[in-house]
Amino acid sequence: MVLNVDPPRHSDGRFREYVHSRPTPVPSRDAESHVELMRTATTTDDPGVLEELALEPDADIRWAVMSNPHTPSRTLESGCSDAAAHVRAAAWANPCTPVSSQTAAVFTDEPMVRASYATRYNLPHSDQALLACDDAPHTREALASNPVAKPSILGTLAKDDNDAVRAAAKSRLTRTA
Repeated sequence: MVLNVDPPRHSDGRFREYVHSRPTPVPSRDAESHVELMRTATTTDDPGVLEELALEPDADIRWAVMSNPHTPSRTLESGCSDAAAHVRAAAWANPCTPVSSQTAAVFTDEPMVRASYATRYNLPHSDQALLACDDAPHTREALASNPVAKPSILGTLAKDDNDAVRAAAKSRLTRTA
């Protein structure tokens, strides 16, 4: 029996595109070389190597590059528009990502990316206010757990409808008092 299943469509008839959050490694690469590339991407401080690894077809390797604190800012900027959501989240969460690329994370429609951005130690106050109103509870919880969250933001989150958000905000407020 053959099933004829069309992919979901938007209201205007366009096909919806889905990006898997954790793609599998590139099939032609053996497991040892994949592990070695991941190790290099996470431990090297060589900007040239990181720029080269950022072009890998394997999204997990690109994620490791975006998570590396030595990744050059121009490479992080390109990671902010990667096809894979977890790569974009890593780029936006990296403290070395230029501010011009960061704020776009607040406006993405992907809660995982917004939650990752909410954990940044240099999160601008204006973005904290926007993230405090986010629809996704785990984004608000990530913000409430962030040590740089303003007390006024924490006060708002301490009254949140979500138990985990309230608990995280109250915990942060007691630590800052």
